[in-house]
Amino acid sequence: MHCKIQNVGVKKLLNMKNISLKKIKSALISHEKRQVYIYTLAQILTVFMTFAISLMLTNWLDPDLYGKYKYATNILLTFPVFVGFGIHFCVSRIVAEDKSDETHPVVSVSTLIMFGLGVVLTVVMLAAVFIQDSFLKGVFENGERLNSVVIVFPFFFVFSLSMLVTQLYQGTGRIYRLSIYLVTKHLIIILGLIGYYFLRSELSFEYCALLFIFSTGIVQIPVLFRSCKNGVRQFKESRARLISDMKAFGLDIYFGSIATTGASTLIGIVCGSVYGYEEYGYYSLALSLAQFFTFISSSLAVVTFRKNVNESYLKKSDLAFMYISNILIYTVFSICIGVVFFWFYPQEYARSVTYLRILGISYIITGITTFYNRFFIARKLGRVLLKCSLRVSVVNVLASIILIINYQIMGLVIASTVASLFNLIQYLYEYRRYCKIEV
Repeated sequence: MHCKIQNVGVKKLLNMKNISLKKIKSALISHEKRQVYIYTLAQILTVFMTFAISLMLTNWLDPDLYGKYKYATNILLTFPVFVGFGIHFCVSRIVAEDKSDETHPVVSVSTLIMFGLGVVLTVVMLAAVFIQDSFLKGVFENGERLNSVVIVFPFFFVFSLSMLVTQLYQGTGRIYRLSIYLVTKHLIIILGLIGYYFLRSELSFEYCALLFIFSTGIVQIPVLFRSCKNGVRQFKESRARLISDMKAFGLDIYFGSIATTGASTLIGIVCGSVYGYEEYGYYSLALSLAQFFTFISSSLAVVTFRKNVNESYLKKSDLAFMYISNILIYTVFSICIGVVFFWFYPQEYARSVTYLRILGISYIITGITTFYNRFFIARKLGRVLLKCSLRVSVVNVLASIILIINYQIMGLVIASTVASLFNLIQYLYEYRRYCKIEV
């Protein structure tokens, strides 16, 4: 009798263990978790590939040419933000809300609009160069810096469409395709740099800039082809819905993006004009490496976006994972960076290490803030984003003016960190307010 009771107890224990193992296995292999793993893996790969690209460029270009390359590519990435009007965010939200894909009629309409806006931006920038050359030579001491990168201006439309494609993948929930899209873009640059360098034994600014443009444009073709292969359909209805969403929250997000990311990067570009390409190159190298610190938080934000459209709160497990992972990563980084950096980069880039230590903190904070930002976008709370963006832009501009005057590029680095910390604090406050209202 005693043996039977004991056997029953053992069976119950084994059943409980099996149930627990099944739950753990289910959590690990669920579709959403698989997306997290795949996208995180893609982000890790892009981290290493971006690192490889910066390694090749800093070793094969002198600091002045590297700074010029970063100056030109940052112009391409930044200026389209000012003419996007939040369209790409609205399209992502509409597609997610309708549980549709890139064949949704609103996508083809928005593709046409974004292409047109990119062309308009090109015309405006070329006109600005003409006016500068013809009438303002004596006004801008460093005006030639804009002229020296004019080769990239005809390609703004590529980066206008790039904003749309990235957000579209997020809205469709096709994380595997987004992962391939990100990895392929970097792989093209790596192969292009290696091939050209071994053929010519040197790199030129023009080739590097055009390779960057080509890599961004070529990977967009599959999704843009699928969205436009049937032509522009239901133009009036799609345009009306797009305008409605822009009024509801898209323009709020747009002005918020300009006030934060756009303004911050623009300040950096202005500093590049004032303090020269070489110093801007040191800062840009640190900036490109610091951006790696956002990948955990941004991966989580992308993968959970579609789910958060219908969720009321952020999961505590997601928040715990995000905070703990970021703390551990920065701790290891701060211990190793002083030695590891010079395994890969020339000694002449030593100034970048100091910038990187501070920018690492700034970008960890930025990544965490992005997670909250994407939740508010998913919940269609553009007004909250606009308020936060306007406040942080004021802090950023004031801090930049005060600190850049006294500390030049280092002032820009410190100002970015101050603004990032302020931004996170206000997002935490707004999320707490939102939770109280929902309750």
